[in-house]
Amino acid sequence: MALSVVEKNRRQLVRPGKREQIIRAAKQLFLEQGYTAASVDKVTALAGVSKPTIYSHFENKKALFEAVIDEMTDKMSREVHNIDFQHDTPARALEHAGRVILECFTHPEYIGLQRLLFAEANRHPELAVAFYEKAIKPLIATLAAHMEELAERGAIRIEEKEEAAQVFIDLVKGKCFLQCLLGMAPSMDEVDCQCRIERGVALFLAAFRP
Repeated sequence: MALSVVEKNRRQLVRPGKREQIIRAAKQLFLEQGYTAASVDKVTALAGVSKPTIYSHFENKKALFEAVIDEMTDKMSREVHNIDFQHDTPARALEHAGRVILECFTHPEYIGLQRLLFAEANRHPELAVAFYEKAIKPLIATLAAHMEELAERGAIRIEEKEEAAQVFIDLVKGKCFLQCLLGMAPSMDEVDCQCRIERGVALFLAAFRP
């Protein structure tokens, strides 16, 4: 339902700092208690705001969850978008992208979010859809545009840029992401991380060489 002009103006007048305050509280509760148990009332108490203040920013709990996804993945999206694939060497640009992606995917908060999605999959499948649409799909689109730039430079040969982007993500994540998800690797060793990225980039360039 479209917001009225009065409602839009009312939302704009609420202090911007309150929104971030609410998102931080919601993120903490979602990751600690899960989506179902983290009620709006609990978010209200932890954030130190009133329920009307929360609803002045977010239509419902799902919208609040989507805002948490944005907050957790925005840095990764911006950094991948800003990598210079036009002038940097293909390997260096891909390694930069790989490091940003791997560091985000293996971050404790991101791992916690993944576990939440699995735990809530039967009761709230719409959360996984929201995560894919707001986090994974934009990342693939951004990488796909970079893959097209590399293809135009003659560095790689691709038929489907989105597929190439997904292959790159999977190669970089490797077993590290699964191990972190299962609690087998609580922290990433810097040397292992760099080796994982370099191997993933080498395999990618070999698979898509012109």
